[in-house]
Amino acid sequence: MKDHLLNKAMANSRPIVILEDDEDDQELIEEAIREIGFKNKIIFFKDGEEGVEYLRMAKELPFIIISDLKMPRMDGLEFKICIDQDQSLRQKMIPFVFLTTSTDITVFKRVNSQTTILGYFVKPNNYHDLKYTIKTILDYWGAQESFSMHFENQR
Repeated sequence: MKDHLLNKAMANSRPIVILEDDEDDQELIEEAIREIGFKNKIIFFKDGEEGVEYLRMAKELPFIIISDLKMPRMDGLEFKICIDQDQSLRQKMIPFVFLTTSTDITVFKRVNSQTTILGYFVKPNNYHDLKYTIKTILDYWGAQESFSMHFENQR
């Protein structure tokens, strides 16, 4: 329990960036994050173009990027490819996962073959499972953050 709280405390210092064009899903995701206990600033973008612009200008490195696949203008795959092809963004090594309704294996194969994703999660169709999925994602990356900070302190 103590380690779990430590992971949350370390992760709380940076914003969670979420690319999601559906406002109802935005509200559910934010509610789930708050109920889980994360107090991070949550920044939503409705498409990849807004997300890229933010990442290029941001002074604070995001804790994680959670992206839908299907969005207007620039979809999630195009967004991730843009990050991968931009050396300054790629070097920031921001954890990136997809949270999408797509269960199509051809979509998953396309995403996996064209990008360097760290996770692909199917968006559940009920709040309880959505909250559990988001908790799994954030707890995992909170633990990784804790490990990374410990490793950096050992140098």
